[in-house]
Amino acid sequence: MTSTSKSVERFSRPKLDRKGVVLSGSCSTMTNQQVDTYKELAASLKLDIERVINEPSYLTEVIDWIKEHSSRPYFPLVYATVPATELKQIQADFGSAASAAVEGLFHQLVSQLSQQEYQVFISAGGETSSTVTQALSVDRFEIGAEIAPGVPWVQSLDGQFSLALKSGNFGDKHFFQQAQDQ
Repeated sequence: MTSTSKSVERFSRPKLDRKGVVLSGSCSTMTNQQVDTYKELAASLKLDIERVINEPSYLTEVIDWIKEHSSRPYFPLVYATVPATELKQIQADFGSAASAAVEGLFHQLVSQLSQQEYQVFISAGGETSSTVTQALSVDRFEIGAEIAPGVPWVQSLDGQFSLALKSGNFGDKHFFQQAQDQ
């Protein structure tokens, strides 16, 4: 137990002077509120689902957009989060291919950004959070300070990546900002 306590003391919060990005794939009610609130503070890019599915070059465009907006006070947001009515239409138009394509794009995005010195990833959505950890090959980490009940900062054991992995309805509407303001 002592080593666990020391581990938590050693890593409490990430160094936010590193490059980072917020990724949101969840379409929960709270995540929709979090995205809407964060869009008022930070650069945001809503993914075009048709392009995600049909245009492999769209990934490069998204990466370029992130790099263009990475010098602002808050990390840029890339999101597929939509209200329930819009989600229903996307599912009618594209079926399960939509969510698979979004998670595939997020995987490639995280993998490529990590090779370009992006080290802080804030994700919203269970599948999105899983995609982030898989893309970074992070399977074990240290637990740090709590951002919101049930959502701590975590750090890869090698110290390279700091992650906030949030499922759907966790946190309040200021979650993305709170994670960075700690």
